[in-house]
Amino acid sequence: MPTNRRALLGPNILFILADDLGYADLSCYGRRDFTTPNIDRIAADGMRFTQAYANSAVCTASRVALITGRYQYRLAVGLEEPLSSRMPRKLGLPPDHPTLPSILKQAGYQTALVGKWHMGSLPDFGPLQSGYDHFYGFRAGVLDYFTHKYGPPSSDTEDLWEDDVKIRQKGYLTDLLGSRAVEIVHTYAKSGQPFLVSLHFSAPHWPWEAPGDEAESQRLENLFHFDGGSQRTYRRMNPADGSAGRPGIAGPRRARCRREHDRRFHQRQWRRALFRHLAVHRP
Repeated sequence: MPTNRRALLGPNILFILADDLGYADLSCYGRRDFTTPNIDRIAADGMRFTQAYANSAVCTASRVALITGRYQYRLAVGLEEPLSSRMPRKLGLPPDHPTLPSILKQAGYQTALVGKWHMGSLPDFGPLQSGYDHFYGFRAGVLDYFTHKYGPPSSDTEDLWEDDVKIRQKGYLTDLLGSRAVEIVHTYAKSGQPFLVSLHFSAPHWPWEAPGDEAESQRLENLFHFDGGSQRTYRRMNPADGSAGRPGIAGPRRARCRREHDRRFHQRQWRRALFRHLAVHRP
């Protein structure tokens, strides 16, 4: 497509969000025991913000602020920290509220959400009801990486969706989300229309399950996973790492520090602080 026409249509946008990824968990922000070269390259070739802040330290509230561009507490769903399955079904992001994808859609953009939603359940709320053309991912706040359930393995809590249809698909959740995002980007790029693809990973949110940890997935009685977690597992879960032979979104891992500090990560509150990393790149 001619450059002048692309400029008139607007830039393509791929927004990548990692869940509970700490400020210092990328090597371009100071991590020393592994590197994230592709993310580092985005920061080096674009802009690396050193004082970026999220509106909230928890799931639902921060996502409400992100998608609406408003202080989250102006909406009832934004008061939930986070939204729980025990709350009334009628609580969620109002479909008639303007959102980033709905506004871009009006401007001719194709829009897709791949990954976590966590702003209300069907039939009243969902990505397709709030501006996205396509949705592949899950609606709850957390999901097992292998069973794709928000409860224990024996529960009837499967939560993987293709648009508004529940599906079953084998595979490690982070890999499934990354692969689908790549497919959508390639499809959208061929259309000649600009696009917004929101890629919202669950990782490295608990449960502490890295690739190959399916036995641990079957052992769990609930997903809070208070008796698991280690530095090694966290590193292998990191979607910006690409460890365990997986390409990830950041290329192959190059370990620079062999020493591991095996601590339970639910005690590391700094990972959920308001201080966030943010890197932006425009070709």
